[in-house]
Amino acid sequence: MAGRLVSGVRDWTTAHSNEFVRVRAGGVVWDGGATLLPSPPQQHLPALVGLMVRAGARYLGDEMINVDPILRRAHGLALPLLIDAMDIGLFGDLERAPARKERRQAGIDLGAKTPRRPVPLDELGGELGQPAPIRRLVFPSFHPGQATGWREIPRAEALFRLTEASLNLHVWTERAFVLLQDLLADASIQALVVGDLEEAADLVAKGEPGGR
Repeated sequence: MAGRLVSGVRDWTTAHSNEFVRVRAGGVVWDGGATLLPSPPQQHLPALVGLMVRAGARYLGDEMINVDPILRRAHGLALPLLIDAMDIGLFGDLERAPARKERRQAGIDLGAKTPRRPVPLDELGGELGQPAPIRRLVFPSFHPGQATGWREIPRAEALFRLTEASLNLHVWTERAFVLLQDLLADASIQALVVGDLEEAADLVAKGEPGGR
């Protein structure tokens, strides 16, 4: 119930913030630059962001980021993370009840419609990041049990996935496409296969393949 309440507040807060281009993505700030993880609705994304916050990143958002189309900066939301109940065990010191196994069927992709546990940022020892220029775009795909690692992503695929993750294109129309193309031109672009959330968070924290 608490997770639904926080989710409802987030949706209500952002629904009319059309001065920004709203992107469905996780986001953190490293060394003054924003790393965004654009993704379709995905229950494991908030845990991945939470693990990066634990590794020292400053928090922007677990599933929603506002992008200033003029200054090209990512703005965060000062709301709790909504961590999937089956991922909460990755944060062993948090006193949250795990999901009951019978509520989830193996092999069924429920997107983001899963039981969540709200986790305030201070419980992760994290801080909200200030608006920051977007320096990295990491496109995650979640495949539990597979090897975690980087893969090449063509620019056309990156543009498609970033467009797919943008939530108010009907407001910004062609101006949004110019912004998205500029972001892809200015930022480092990577794709990440996420088989293990902790390994994936460590890879993102270390930077690009071959060094930051």
